[in-house]
Amino acid sequence: LKKFSKLLILDRDGTIIQDVPYLKDESLVTLMPNSGQVLSKLQKLGFEIAIATNQSAIGRGIATHAEVMKVNSKVERLLAKFEVSISLIVYCPHLPTHGCNCRKPLPGMGLTIMDKLSYSPKNTIVIGNQLTDIHFAHSLKVRSIFLGDPKPNSNIEFNCCSNWDQIGTLLHNCN
Repeated sequence: LKKFSKLLILDRDGTIIQDVPYLKDESLVTLMPNSGQVLSKLQKLGFEIAIATNQSAIGRGIATHAEVMKVNSKVERLLAKFEVSISLIVYCPHLPTHGCNCRKPLPGMGLTIMDKLSYSPKNTIVIGNQLTDIHFAHSLKVRSIFLGDPKPNSNIEFNCCSNWDQIGTLLHNCN
């Protein structure tokens, strides 16, 4: 029997952690305000957590796979302090011009996560701080939450929260 009934696919930079362009130094990783606390509560409510992140710094030769994986490990360690476990982290190392199917807003990373963790679109929600995250959710046919202000212009329906506390309230109420 599954411990979780719903899946959150989170963007990493600017969503879970502070946005540092082309982040490759794990010492610069800091959680967004209240992300750990809220994700802990959501996990206790039955949300499994995965991360999908574009990491073109690899394709640009700015960062290595090892450096990106160290940053991801630091994110996991910081969240573990709040008893949050990340089930899966996937990243796209390609340049925007590479033509891969994994770079958000294309669905590749999300399909991989949903397949490996056995979730359907109706039980999955994407949270991110860029319009590409909203389009990524749309390509997966899942609900989405935009983290930030103001709400960007889009013909796609999505929720907008300015901080993690609002996300916690929204997801707790729609549980």
